[in-house]
Amino acid sequence: KKRLHELVWQAFLWHHKRNEYLGTFLTAEEAAAAYDRRAREVFGPEVPTNFATEEAAMAAAKGALALLRQKGTKVRPVVKKKR
Repeated sequence: KKRLHELVWQAFLWHHKRNEYLGTFLTAEEAAAAYDRRAREVFGPEVPTNFATEEAAMAAAKGALALLRQKGTKVRPVVKKKR
């Protein structure tokens, strides 16, 4: 049986000499998309990211979730409040 921490991905962004917690996600693609979104907000549009555009990031995240559902994994949103 897998533990919860083995089934989720977390995203962080290092800036202003600290790690900013971006959330917990069901797939690596969702975590990467969250990182990209925040990195563009903080550092501007020219920052190197995981995906070339926001649309590409969202398409990859949706595809990964669809694959999990297809495999029979129970997928439900992970919601955590920001501090």
